Amino acid sequence: MLAAAGHDGLWLKAGPRGLQATVFLELPEAGLYSISTFGLAGAGQSWKADACRKAVWCGETAVPGAVSGAPAWHPLMTATFGAGRHFFNVTMGPGASVQRLRPS
Repeated sequence: MLAAAGHDGLWLKAGPRGLQATVFLELPEAGLYSISTFGLAGAGQSWKADACRKAVWCGETAVPGAVSGAPAWHPLMTATFGAGRHFFNVTMGPGASVQRLRPS
């Protein structure tokens, strides 16, 4: 695991054995939100929000001919969330990274 200071705070990068982490978002009001992450899929990522919603981002190795490129935004889930703090558990495969998490 590597946690490093980036331009917008800390970011995570999985090593050869992967990485598990917990991150959170503070939402200003209740409503329907689309949650996206900025980073690399690596060997894949599995996300669980508030212990009841799940999203899987398949890794580049799961897509024939895919090439690992620059970090990019990837949509994770769209769901109704209450106002306040929400926890996201992420299991990252080797080479995966998370630099930002954003609601919209």
